[in-house]
Amino acid sequence: RILLHEDDGTTSPQERKEQVHDVLLQAMFLLYLEDRGIVGAKYIRAHSNSQADTLHSLLRHNPEDFCRLLRSLDRDCNGGLFADNALWTRHANTLADFLEGTRNFGSGQGRLLRIYHFNHIPVELLSEVYDRFLESEDDKKAHGAYYTPRRLAALVVEQVWEALRSHLDAGRLPRVLDPACGSGIFLATLFQRMAGHLHAPSWEDLKHLATCLHGLDINHTAIRI
Repeated sequence: RILLHEDDGTTSPQERKEQVHDVLLQAMFLLYLEDRGIVGAKYIRAHSNSQADTLHSLLRHNPEDFCRLLRSLDRDCNGGLFADNALWTRHANTLADFLEGTRNFGSGQGRLLRIYHFNHIPVELLSEVYDRFLESEDDKKAHGAYYTPRRLAALVVEQVWEALRSHLDAGRLPRVLDPACGSGIFLATLFQRMAGHLHAPSWEDLKHLATCLHGLDINHTAIRI
């Protein structure tokens, strides 16, 4: 709400809404990467000029270095998710509070501990958060968007699994296209199933597998998820 009500005179309400959605999605993915140990103190220090060892501390004390780290992450992740967003510098303290998780934005009171940790939450939940909460019902109707539960995505993958497994067993990686992928729940479910079928896949194997899965959608924010 704090970010949405800002009026800098340069963006329309719709553009501001998209900016806020993007920065919240970036924040949730950052928490996932930090809690899983993918982005830790070593990475933070290697990609900034700061001695901070947490993302929230880096953002609070050096927003410019934080944005530099985001650009490094965007290159490393190769997905465009961490594209530049001016809200990180304009609202550094507010967003640092969000990353730290020790402030209740509803009451304004502090918390002793974060109430959620992404090392216990599957990454697919992030796309569910977007589908359920960040996109309005009007936007969904305009885009023809529908929320897909994970169990339904798993059922669809199960229906085509035998055909796909025959290719994997023959040493071939099938190419799959979802022409209306939304935030990618079907592709993410399929990737997990295919990766689990491979015998001791290396990081390079998994990256190659990811290049065989393709998605299209008219919603650019959903695609970036």
